[in-house]
Order: sequence, then C-alpha cells, then structure tokens
Amino acid sequence: MAVRSVGFEQYRPLLETVVAVLPENCAVTLLADRGFEHGALIRWLSHQGWSWCIRAKSDLQVTLATGKQQAVAQLLPEPRQANLFHQVRILEDISCHLATANLPTADEPWAVLTDSPPTLQTFACYGRRNGCIEPHFKDYKSAVFELVRSHLRDAQALTCVLMLLATAQLFALHLGFLLTQLGRRYQIDWHGERGLSFLQLGLRQQSASLLSRSVAPPLAPFTSRQSATSLCLSP
Repeated sequence: MAVRSVGFEQYRPLLETVVAVLPENCAVTLLADRGFEHGALIRWLSHQGWSWCIRAKSDLQVTLATGKQQAVAQLLPEPRQANLFHQVRILEDISCHLATANLPTADEPWAVLTDSPPTLQTFACYGRRNGCIEPHFKDYKSAVFELVRSHLRDAQALTCVLMLLATAQLFALHLGFLLTQLGRRYQIDWHGERGLSFLQLGLRQQSASLLSRSVAPPLAPFTSRQSATSLCLSP
C-alpha cells in the first residue's frame, strides 16, 4: 500500500503555531502515521521537548542495539505476539525505541517508533489516533460536515466556516458526552460497542429532540478528569 507523504517544511509552520498557543510547561505527545516518518520532524520534536509515537514503514532500516541492521518488516512478530526493541537507531543518527505487534484485531501488524522506553502501553498510546483523531477528521469530511464538498479555497471563507463548525461541534460533543455518561447512548446508537462518534451522537440527539419537540438534556460542566477520560475513548 502506498503511503502519501507531506514534506516536513510544509507542515512545520503549523507545528510552530501550536507551540505559540500552548500553555507553558504543557506535556505534549505527537502521534503520527507512516507518512510522517521524517528525520527533520523527529529532531524538531526533540528540540521542543515533545514526546512522540510515529508508525514506521515496513522498509525502514533499523539498527538494533546489537549493531545488526534490519528492515522493520523483518522485525514483525508472529501472530498474537509483540516485540519491544530498546535503543535502536534510524535515519542515520536518530536514537529511539521500536515496538512491533501482530494482533488479529488489527488489519495489519503495527510498528511504532517512540522516544519513550517501549512497553505494551506504547500501542495504546499510539492507538489514540484511531480512537480520537481519525474519527474527528472523518466527521469533518464524509461522516458529518462534508467540508471537502464545499470546494472552498479562500482562506477567510474557510476560517469562517471552520469557526461555525467548531461552535456546532462543541455543543454536539458536549451533548454526546452527556448521553454516554447518563447511560442513554443506546437510544441513539444501537451498536453493541459505540459505533458513532460523540459528535454524531450529539447531532442525532439534537435532531431527535427537535422532531419530538422535547428538551435536550441540560448541559453541565465536566471535571478535567472526566474530559480527559472521554477524549481517550475508542469508538
């Protein structure tokens, strides 16, 4: 499978904007797919003091602690197994760690590069991409807002649209969190496990309330602990 890659210099301004708006002493972990396996990115992350988990391409050459060099594809384990490689070197001069796993619940084996000593939690950390970030992108595209079909190219127009969508998203997400917390998710989502994102749950609840002319659950503030837990849930 071909993986399209965007050059580091193309998205570096976005990362530097993030640095400018983050609170001081904020702990950051960057999660990235195989298209972001860039030496320049990893060096930049190290300079910023950010942690990172980046999925590795199968043809990436890895120098093990023993000095032996192998491709990632050669380091993948047998089914239902995981391998943890400490102190490896990639892209000539970058020291890091590698965790590989081959589980039947995944479509294909995983190989994750990280700056932190690898454990089985390394896969859970990287897996937050699939449980939080990827559904978020899907909601903005095909699942809910169909942003791509707007064909907008003007920066100011896109900014206005995204601000409006962010407001709607904030309300719907909050409503989706509340439904789940109150044990009422099954009234909207009939999957055995959560099949709809929190945004989709909230929007469907709002539509149901409008159709039935009923009152939606009152919004209430979440504690920081509740909010953090919700953001890590898998769909």
